[in-house]
Order: sequence, then C-alpha cells, then structure tokens
Amino acid sequence: MRPEPDTWSAIEYAAHSRDITELHRWAVDEALTGAEPVLPGVESDALLDAAATTYGTADPVAVVRALSAAASAMADAARTAGGSAWHLGITVGTSRSSVRRLLEHALHDSTHHLADVARGLTTLRTAGA
Repeated sequence: MRPEPDTWSAIEYAAHSRDITELHRWAVDEALTGAEPVLPGVESDALLDAAATTYGTADPVAVVRALSAAASAMADAARTAGGSAWHLGITVGTSRSSVRRLLEHALHDSTHHLADVARGLTTLRTAGA
C-alpha cells in the first residue's frame, strides 16, 4: 500500500533497490575485469519507468532473496578483489565510475531507500491510528 499517491510502497522501494543493486553488482563485476569497459549511455528514466510498472505486484519473498543475493555477490566481488582494485572502473556514456564509487553509490542508494520506506510506514501507521 502506498502511503501517498505519489510515494512508492515498501515493496516498490524494495523492488527498485533489487534492480539498482543488481545493476551495481554487474558494473562492479565488469569494472573488476581490469579492461575498463566503455558502454553507450542509457536513458535511465525510461528504463526505470518501465521496470517500475511491475514493482507494486512483485513477490516480496522473491524480491528480498534477489536483493540479498545481488548485495552479497557485489560485496564478495569487492572483498575478493581487494582495495587495491577499487580504482578500476567502467564508463557508461560519458560518466566513469570506479569500483569504489559504485560501492559507495550502492550503499547510499540502499540507505536512502530504507529511510524512504521508514517514512512511508510511519505515514501509514499514523493514518491508520
């Protein structure tokens, strides 16, 4: 249930986090090849909008499992590579990101969305009281 019409529900935020974490995991894996891959730019808003249409009906158990698996795989890859490899990067369009930046952004995104979910749940609890 959405706390407000224009605010995602907890499952929508979780499904979004699953997708973004999987994208970061993939980028970290690509960057750690050491080949500094360069990929064409992407219209991220169009991709997000298309994916978001399925978020509200996603299976919560499957979403949590996939989010956990992607986060664990990304952490394992970074840990295995070691800090000396965190300077390696990937370029998408004109933007280069190092492994370190990808990991920082993944952590920031997850933390940000956990706070969004907490605010939404508080709104729903207050409305239901």
